[in-house]
Amino acid sequence: MARNKSIQVACEPKLYDKIIAYRKENKISSDANAMRELTLIGLNSLGVKRATNQPSDRDLLESILLHVTKKGGDELVSLD
Repeated sequence: MARNKSIQVACEPKLYDKIIAYRKENKISSDANAMRELTLIGLNSLGVKRATNQPSDRDLLESILLHVTKKGGDELVSLD
């Protein structure tokens, strides 16, 4: 049976604190599991869904932010 690959990453205390806070908030059993989950979330949000011609989550969020800031953020904006 193939063994899972391992990545060891050093991080600044601020980042580590955020990971620990996420782990505790979501009742995740270990730092490694929290980091795996956060990595998958990040990679999925950055991923471009070219095969389906759909924008990525990041593209959608950037578009929403652009529309809200153009309107000054004072009113609700319909993206239809």
